[in-house]
Amino acid sequence: MGTVKMDALDAKSVSSVPPAPEDALLTALRQLARSAPGDEAPAIRSVLRHDTAIGQLVRHFPGPVWFDRRQPHQRLPRGRHVSAFASALIEAGERAAPHLSGLLVHTNADIRFYAALTVQNAPHDDHVRPLARLVLDRDRGVRRAALQALAAHARLPSYERVLGQLRSTAVEVETPQSWRVRAMEALATLGDVRALDELIECLGDRDRAIGRAAHAALRELTRHDLGTMRRTWRRWAKAHGRRPRVSWLIDALADRRDDLRAAAFRELAELSGETFGCTPDADRKAHAEAQDAFARWWQTRGAR
Repeated sequence: MGTVKMDALDAKSVSSVPPAPEDALLTALRQLARSAPGDEAPAIRSVLRHDTAIGQLVRHFPGPVWFDRRQPHQRLPRGRHVSAFASALIEAGERAAPHLSGLLVHTNADIRFYAALTVQNAPHDDHVRPLARLVLDRDRGVRRAALQALAAHARLPSYERVLGQLRSTAVEVETPQSWRVRAMEALATLGDVRALDELIECLGDRDRAIGRAAHAALRELTRHDLGTMRRTWRRWAKAHGRRPRVSWLIDALADRRDDLRAAAFRELAELSGETFGCTPDADRKAHAEAQDAFARWWQTRGAR
């Protein structure tokens, strides 16, 4: 998806009279549409001076995009790196919040995707519920963007409530299998420690796909792998379940499995801003040394 069609924005003016407010807004929107990343601020100011600017930005959202979701990528950008139109909606603040919530439930998956990226830079409680719906979306890219955005809303009042709803979705046997699987994936990605017991019980679900999804979610949530037996996980949860998740990650640096150590290291490095001279693909000895360093970091700074 490169450019949303905007015929009105490309129309040439043939009048020599002073432009009407609508014409001035279209001129400003054309300038905004041509803006390069980092150069959009003047055009945004010109657009947002108009009373009807938000409606036009939403109508043509996301505008010419700077990030094409269909091109290979490893990381998703935040909203200010999506497009000039996205940046303008972010800059509009509270005025744009209900409009962005509407874009999150748009019928077009591309628009849902770019809207989810946008609201990362514009957290608002109105966005939390639609984002929670999007983590169950059939479009994988939309789910990924929504998870990244929902994490940015973690301090808002309704966040814990929607996590509870996702936990209910994960365990409810009458819920469609695909929704249950996606809910478990979301809970693990969001690091919801309250989901630990529910995920353990899902290991014994009569639907084997649910059991496999629960095992994968437990591996991601805890960065440990105790197999697929509920009894083993229950013992672990009894011993470690009340500890902070960071402690689980630090313990995982001693795991014999390379992938679990690497994943735990990446999370700890992101949380702490430290690598202590180590890398995700280091050997067990190096990770053991990093484990000691992260433990000291957590005791002295992280746990405050």
